[in-house]
Order: sequence, then C-alpha cells, then structure tokens
Amino acid sequence: MTTKTSYQKYDAAKMARAAGKDLSISTKDSIEIGNVIRYMDVDKAKAYLEKVVQIKQVVPMRRFNRDTGHKHGPYSAGRYPVNAAKDMLAVLKSAEANAKDKGLSHLYITHVAANRAAGGYHHGRQRGVTFKRSHLEIVVRESTKKGKQKDEKSGEKLNKAAPAATPEQKQEKKSAPQKKKTETKRAETPAGEQQ
Repeated sequence: MTTKTSYQKYDAAKMARAAGKDLSISTKDSIEIGNVIRYMDVDKAKAYLEKVVQIKQVVPMRRFNRDTGHKHGPYSAGRYPVNAAKDMLAVLKSAEANAKDKGLSHLYITHVAANRAAGGYHHGRQRGVTFKRSHLEIVVRESTKKGKQKDEKSGEKLNKAAPAATPEQKQEKKSAPQKKKTETKRAETPAGEQQ
C-alpha cells in the first residue's frame, strides 16, 4: 500500500523520509516548529527539539501568535510546545534511522509538513469536543557540501585547498596592483600639469 506524501521531488537515492499519522498534537504548534527546523542540520535540529522538551528553548510563534506572550530573547512571541516537540523528535529520529539504513550521512532537513488529521470526539460530558490530531512528514537529504575532511589514520584535518603562498608570492601580489594604479594616474593628468 502506497501512501500519499506532500513532497513531490523525492529522490530515493539521496533522501529518506518518515511520517507520523494521527498524532495527538496541535497542528499549529507543529507548523511553527517545522518552520524553525526546516533546512537545519539533523543533529542541530535534534538538540533544538530536546531543549524545547526541557523548556530551555523557545519556539518563536510567527504565524499563530494571537494572545501569545513575549519571551526572553529576540522573539516577539513564543511558547514551549512540549508535546509537539516530543513527537517531532521521534519522527526526526525515525527519518535519520531510515537514512542510515540507506548509507546516507551528513544529513539536513529538506522538508517538514504538518497537516491536520481527523479529530475524534471526546467521550462523556465532553462530547462534541474533538481531539487535536496531526499528520507529520519529515524528509532528510544527504548534504553535498565538501567541508574539511579528516584523515582516517592520523585523525588530522585534510584541506584540499591550494597550498599557502610563499612570502615572495604575497609581496608580488601586493605590489602588482599598486603599479597599475600609478600608471593610470599618470596617463590621466595632462602633459602640462604636474602632480
């Protein structure tokens, strides 16, 4: 059975995904968290979500911020959506595990979607009131950035950049542009005037 996803550019060779269906969390909180962690490195996103669960990191509320109080820091409004952060963290860890099964490394989050799910009704005296439920989808991708790599044997960082210039080469680079500037000044002044 295939499931529909909201991400259309999925490449199975370079990406991995995970989804959570009918989670008992607020859709609005999930959207706000998703806007923060989108395009973030997976390790940084996991650390961020763990801080939110511990109530040490504020999630800025930029869209669904009506009657939301200001929090300390550069945010105009924010909250600590602990339940949504817990479920988002679980789905993110699942996506990371799926990527590691494929042999992908250096992951970042490409796509985060939170959609409203069908809410069941409460029972008893709360009848007529529905549950908050959401669907989550996270897609991670292998990063193609070529950063500093480490030598496997010695553990030293390898830098594939060009070798450092010698002092003589640096001096030549500094003096070459200065000569051009003085030549252009002489050419601009008329022959009868002196500098």
